[in-house]
Amino acid sequence: MVEIPELNIVANTLHNLFARAMLTKIDIQRDKKLNAPKHNYQECLVNQKLDKIYRRSKELWFAFENGSVLSIHLMGAGSLTMLPSEKQMIHPVASLWFDNEKGIGIDDRIGQARILLNPTIPATAEVLTEAFTSDEFKRILIQAKRCRIKDVLCDQKRMRGLGIVYADEILWQVKISPFTCCNCIPEDKIKELYDAIPLVLNKAENYIRDNQLFTGNFTLKNKDHRLIHNLSKKLSPEGEIIRNENLGVGKTYFTESQILYKRPTAVINYNQ
Repeated sequence: MVEIPELNIVANTLHNLFARAMLTKIDIQRDKKLNAPKHNYQECLVNQKLDKIYRRSKELWFAFENGSVLSIHLMGAGSLTMLPSEKQMIHPVASLWFDNEKGIGIDDRIGQARILLNPTIPATAEVLTEAFTSDEFKRILIQAKRCRIKDVLCDQKRMRGLGIVYADEILWQVKISPFTCCNCIPEDKIKELYDAIPLVLNKAENYIRDNQLFTGNFTLKNKDHRLIHNLSKKLSPEGEIIRNENLGVGKTYFTESQILYKRPTAVINYNQ
């Protein structure tokens, strides 16, 4: 699962390698997840100069000088391969080749990775952007009511960008149980939770970059920066046993010190 900290570094690395290069070939092996016919990808992208590569939500966006955009969402099991490569992709989705004789391959063993042409931008606020204000965060939690906070943090239709890994890291940081209903979180803890989102994400990104954890093909050498959502760790930094249970679409990792708030709080007037 590749999330915001990793994607920021990947986007920056790819931008430095391919910005101003011209796309000479796009080869699409799997077309079930496309949002347009294959020939549209060819017509809009081939022989166009790449302007920039950046992260948007949990996707990589390739913006070309003619205004076309290609987005790549690796989903749960997708990966990137720098081309040419001695190791052949086993489950190729697509490959992009540029006039600097280098390329990018997308591989996915379960076939969920998406490459979209000129994707639409959802109205939902994305974390780490100006639109994701503390008032907007409160509004989301008020609207969610009895939904569990971990589910809401990962619900891309409510707020975009967070995934199951860093949602667990953030909730552990502020000592809120992932099973707490949104309408039971005290107002002071809502502010603490909001402030922890950029704090945890930026700290993880800096750790990955400073320790050069990525290999040449963007595989993490280790996941030591993940303090709680980490199958290889049995104890938290505080010495507590790390538990994991099914929640929503995957496992959630937590410790006993994370409080399960049970009493609904008064409705917060976030316009005050």
